[in-house]
Amino acid sequence: MDKKILIIGIVVLIVVIAGIYLLQEKPETAEPKKDYRKIRLNALRTKNSSMCYEIDVLSERNRCIYQVAGYAKNVSLCYEVEGTRDRNSCFWKVAESTLNASLCKLISSEDVDMESYKDALNICYGAVARGTENPEVCEEAPAGDIKDECYRHAALVLNNVSICDKIKDIPMFNICYTRFVERTENLGLCEFLKGGGGNPCYNETKPIYDLNDCKELCYLAAISELHNVSLCNTLSNTSIRNSCYEIYAINIMKNSTLCEKITDNDRKYRCIARITHNLTQCGFIEDEGKKSGCYGIIERSSGDPNICLQIMDEHYQDRCYSMLAWWNKDKELCNKIKDNDMRNRCKSRFGGGFPI
Repeated sequence: MDKKILIIGIVVLIVVIAGIYLLQEKPETAEPKKDYRKIRLNALRTKNSSMCYEIDVLSERNRCIYQVAGYAKNVSLCYEVEGTRDRNSCFWKVAESTLNASLCKLISSEDVDMESYKDALNICYGAVARGTENPEVCEEAPAGDIKDECYRHAALVLNNVSICDKIKDIPMFNICYTRFVERTENLGLCEFLKGGGGNPCYNETKPIYDLNDCKELCYLAAISELHNVSLCNTLSNTSIRNSCYEIYAINIMKNSTLCEKITDNDRKYRCIARITHNLTQCGFIEDEGKKSGCYGIIERSSGDPNICLQIMDEHYQDRCYSMLAWWNKDKELCNKIKDNDMRNRCKSRFGGGFPI
């Protein structure tokens, strides 16, 4: 019996020693992380895309190949790029480096959304037009908004307002002229704006159909650069005139007394709040959505959690702490939130996501 116990003891001891050894055994040395930037630079230096295949992350490998293609001015390398979006980027890179607009026609809409497809075409034709200083390159672009966008881009890059006249789309034509009004502070250019009939004459932020309103928006672009606030009073559209006073009050003169000239009370209180950082003004806003937006603007611009104490409404005060916790990357601010659900959401956000 004693001999049997002794054998069992020896076996147990061996197992324990083996376990300790395995626990203490050092893991194999991890393979050093590849320096993608170094690989890419070497590939560019040698104009050798095969070096890019040392990169095992597809997006980085694609980037390496299309940069080499552009640098080597070799469009055939683009066919090594996997995925339509990155291959399109390769085509416009080579088109830009060779100043060859015909390569833009290789850009494909297959397996990409229409916006990405149009963006690639706009970048491609715009880059060649800029490089050649020849807006006629845009004639090779597909008819419609892509051709128009090419002309708009060429006009701004070449600083030639007459190129805007080639734009067929009325809102884009008007926006093109408005950009030159901002640059030149020449109000007379606003008179060239066109009416759209049943179509909008301005459509950058929201569609506007009245030509006089479109011209006043154009005037506003210059007025805000002229540093003459009295010009705001020449605008007949109430909303645009309010925007004029708001721009001067907040961005130019930083003077809250100008906010008093704004006839829309919600905008007036928001204007005062933004300049004075006084959240009490946000509380006077009747529209709940605009009130919340006002709090958010001031909280973010201030970044000071003490500003939340100005808010008497408990719900908005909680939102204030929640927003600032995220923007300041300070999880401790979540503990100031009284609502349990909002406090928990605030804390969980530090694992990812955006403030709600």
